[in-house]
Formats: sequence, C-alpha cells, structure tokens
Amino acid sequence: MSKKIHLSLALISAALIAFQIILMQLLSITQWHHFAFMIISLALLGFGAAGTILSLFKDWFVDRKEFILPIAMLLSGIFIGLSVPLSQLEVFRFDTFLLFADSRHILKLLFTYLLLFLPFFFGAISIGLIFVAYSSQIGKLYFSNLVGSGFGGIGALIILSLFEPAKAPLIISVLSILAGITLLQRINKKITAIFAIIFVAIIIVSASASHELKMSQYKSLSKTLNLPNAEIIIEKNSPHGFIQVVESDALRYAPGLS
Repeated sequence: MSKKIHLSLALISAALIAFQIILMQLLSITQWHHFAFMIISLALLGFGAAGTILSLFKDWFVDRKEFILPIAMLLSGIFIGLSVPLSQLEVFRFDTFLLFADSRHILKLLFTYLLLFLPFFFGAISIGLIFVAYSSQIGKLYFSNLVGSGFGGIGALIILSLFEPAKAPLIISVLSILAGITLLQRINKKITAIFAIIFVAIIIVSASASHELKMSQYKSLSKTLNLPNAEIIIEKNSPHGFIQVVESDALRYAPGLS
C-alpha cells in the first residue's frame, strides 16, 4: 500500500476534525453556543450516511477506488471552503428566533444543514473507502487516522488564534484538497494539473469574497451596534471565543441609577 494513502488519510482526518471545531465557534458567534450540538450531529450524520452507502455498494466503490478517493477528498475540501460563505448569503441565512415565526427560516435552516453536511459526507466516504479497500492493514490505517485527527484538533486551535473565524474554513479546506491532489497523481499527471488549477481557482475566488459573519439580529451585540455612532474598535479571536469591544456615545452602564 502506498505511503500516499496514509498521508491523504491523515490530511482528510485532520481537515474534518478541524472543520468541526471551527464550525462550533462560527455558529456560536452568528447564532448561539447551543448549535455546537448541531455540528456534532452533522458530523455523525455525514459519517453514518457514508457508511451506509459504502456497505450497500461496497464492491462498486472498491472497484473504482483509484478515482473515487481523490474526487471525494477534493469535493470535501471544496465544500469546507465554500459552505460557510454560502450559508451567510441572505437568501440562505436563517435566524434562530424566526424559526418559530417565519416558515422560510425553517427551509433556510434545512439548506444550511445540507450545506454543512456535505464536507463530512464526502470526507467520510474517502476515509471509509480506504478502510474497506485496504482492510488488511487496518491497524496502520487507524494510526494515520488518529494521528491526523489529533493534529487537526491542535491545528484548529492554532488557526482560531491567528486568523479571523470566517477565514478559518478556507484555510482548513487546503488540507483536504492536498489530500485529494496527492492521490490524483496516481491516475494521470494531466488530470492532476487540470483538477489542481480548477480547485486553486475556486479557493482564490472564495478568498477574495467577503468573509463577514452576520449575527442574529436578536443577539446583544447586534442591538448594541444600533446605538448612535456605535462601532467596533477592537476584535480579538482565540479558541475561547471571539471578543469585540464596542464604542458608542450613547453607551452607558449605571445599574439602579436610571
């Protein structure tokens, strides 16, 4: 078994764990921390759906593993990079409080759920297919999977310390895309070059797009920014959360005196 399989497995494992951690913070910022449970269920759903499909069509996937493995990893990387910016578009962005008052936001939530489900699904397809196709060396494969997941968890904390939360998924997507490109080299160098150009172009377009996180209108910060001359003067991110300091001429705090 090629060492590239182990490398790609470690990279895709790192990308999925890091993406899961980063999504928890992103949804805590835009909605509330309760959506951490949503991310856990999304990851489990993605792996469960992928496992079901692999069990039903095992032979078909194994026979085409040389092509399916890199493509699944590349698709996972693309959706990691694009899912968050797309979910922030007004046409798709849901608001928790409006779920009970406007049925359109239920559809928006379902779309967001599907959009964030896809990276885990395609990533799980690639991981599961490697386990099935190379089961004779499952011990070594588990080692690569666990090492990659461990580094992914540490990497997510470092990324959240150094970069804006909205840009973190784009950085994580590079790991999954590298995993796919590594295995594409086994098929055809020309195909590798074509796919590499396409995915680099997608990353560049995504990087140049706006990465502003839009919070629920019912969060305290959203209401505070509606005060006269209110502006954010300090922003600082860390694995513990996203700190924003607001300044306003109308901002006062005198409990019991007004």
